[in-house]
Amino acid sequence: MLLEPRSQHGFRNYRDSRKQTRWQYRRNQHRMVERLIARYGDQEESNVYLIPVNVNLDCVHGFPMRSNPSNARMPAQEKRVYDGAHLSPEGYRQYGDTIYGWIKTW
Repeated sequence: MLLEPRSQHGFRNYRDSRKQTRWQYRRNQHRMVERLIARYGDQEESNVYLIPVNVNLDCVHGFPMRSNPSNARMPAQEKRVYDGAHLSPEGYRQYGDTIYGWIKTW
């Protein structure tokens, strides 16, 4: 069984006492993007561009995963995201592919 990063699994390992949740992380990320757009949007005449690198990201396989037991009594293993905030090396390469594609258009 493969669990997607949209689950809470990737956010349960933070050592912060506030216990970051997926919902909280996504809300904070959305706010950051809003501020970036407000600050740097519509500046193409000054050669400042915003590239939406997230649209090319494989949200199922672009995050680091590891095998874990299904539960304490089962030998069956399942893959789970262990870091929902950072990408796997392959996920970061997808970001690079998007930026490269954008550069090639210019």
